[in-house]
Amino acid sequence: MNNNILKIFTLVAILSLCSTRVANAQFSAVRGNVLMLATGTVNMGASFNINSKLSVDIAVAGNFIPYGDFQFKFGAIQPGLRIWLRQTEYGHFFSPHLTMAYYDSRIKGREYIGWAAGAGVSYGYCWPLKKRLSIAAEIGASVMYCRDVNQNIKYDHTVDHIISTTTRVILAPTKFEVSLVYLF
Repeated sequence: MNNNILKIFTLVAILSLCSTRVANAQFSAVRGNVLMLATGTVNMGASFNINSKLSVDIAVAGNFIPYGDFQFKFGAIQPGLRIWLRQTEYGHFFSPHLTMAYYDSRIKGREYIGWAAGAGVSYGYCWPLKKRLSIAAEIGASVMYCRDVNQNIKYDHTVDHIISTTTRVILAPTKFEVSLVYLF
């Protein structure tokens, strides 16, 4: 029964994507999150239009710069689907997305090395400035599965060194961006 429902859903999705008209104005877009750049995080996103109301979105980000006692090195990728209420790259949108990340953080004498994966949803708005330039804002959260190893960085050899593995599921903010968008 579930297999038949999946086949019907897949067929309807393929037919709906093939039967809609593609927006003639833009085919794809690239963007950079200025809030992430302010923290030293290198990032880039790209969107590819499927039709006049849907676009596939992928973003990558990484920060490998230490900040003294506090450091948070990470690499992340976030694929998603943007559902536009008016047309692609204009106005309100909702986006179900996936998040996958690797991290190495050092906070208050402890080191956490691990990975996280999850799924979430975000809301955003895109303001066109010129024919090929826009500003987009987006905020979202995900349910994340995290697994990491944590240890005490500053330990005395006379005391046992404790290393533990932690697995947890958390609700975390995964999208918080103000981006400059260039349309092709």
